Amino acid sequence: MVYEKDKIDFRILDDSNYKLIKDLQQDIYTRNWNEGEIEHLLKKGGGQGLIIYLSKKPIGYCFFRNLVDEAEILSLEIKSKYRNKGFGLLLFKKVELYFADKKINDIVTVKVISSDNKGLLVKPEGTDLNILIKKSQIAINSADARPSRFV
Repeated sequence: MVYEKDKIDFRILDDSNYKLIKDLQQDIYTRNWNEGEIEHLLKKGGGQGLIIYLSKKPIGYCFFRNLVDEAEILSLEIKSKYRNKGFGLLLFKKVELYFADKKINDIVTVKVISSDNKGLLVKPEGTDLNILIKKSQIAINSADARPSRFV
């Protein structure tokens, strides 16, 4: 990880900063959220989010929500030029702390082994299992079920 911790900040996603997400959504393999969907998620859908900043510039985000006694991460993305430097892990760890504060203990961390037009092959940490998550299981709607999401 090549960064200075004092230049990293996390802010809760709210009415004042949610429009930044549009600029942060750069990848074809994550679900792009439009402004209406973000507003609905934050105001009516029980969703929350965090934005990670480096030197006061937003470089990534995570959407998540609580579902009774479990948590769901809806989307996590880091701008491409900041990837493979540990920022995604920092953001995930911050969200994990949030879940821990809410007494949500059932968090499964997986490593993506491979991806193709069929889906993702993942391996849950601490197991010898490989699990195929079909793209049809990941897509939110039919428009999201495009093979290019995993290439």
